[in-house]
Amino acid sequence: MADELIVDNASKYRSLVVTTCEWRAYELADPDAMADRVFARLAKAPGKSYLRQLFKFVDDVTADVYADTARRRPIWEGFAGTRSGVIKGSGDPAIDKARAALTSLPARDVELLRQAYWDTLTFDEMAEVNGATAAVQQAKLDAALIKYKAKLPASQADDPVAALRLIKPGTHWRAQ
Repeated sequence: MADELIVDNASKYRSLVVTTCEWRAYELADPDAMADRVFARLAKAPGKSYLRQLFKFVDDVTADVYADTARRRPIWEGFAGTRSGVIKGSGDPAIDKARAALTSLPARDVELLRQAYWDTLTFDEMAEVNGATAAVQQAKLDAALIKYKAKLPASQADDPVAALRLIKPGTHWRAQ
């Protein structure tokens, strides 16, 4: 019975995990392979809050991917290739302004916006991941979206959700 539940959850959440892994480690690793690693860890974990554990393991696997990538590159390359706090420009001013607005927000607001508009979590799923009620998640997300909208240029402020979706790295989207 427990094995069936693991398979059911893996099937149910596969596209979510692939999507989440892709934007978190964009162009560093195959998101499908990362998802396989997440589900392998979940299969060995005790049955606590499934989505909370899932996102913890996504974070762990993403950290492993970054560490693996860093070990394969000479240390000087990391210093020469980027400067701390500088985001590589996309060449599209709309994308760059939307990214700048997002990165200027507090980390918690950024995480809520990503969960809602990149991972496409429902409020109930956000509540399970973040440890609060769906109503609290909705209120916090609404407040974060207002802050994001205020940071956007006027040309994008009328549709902040479109601006968020425009800047999502990668091509995978969660199958609903």
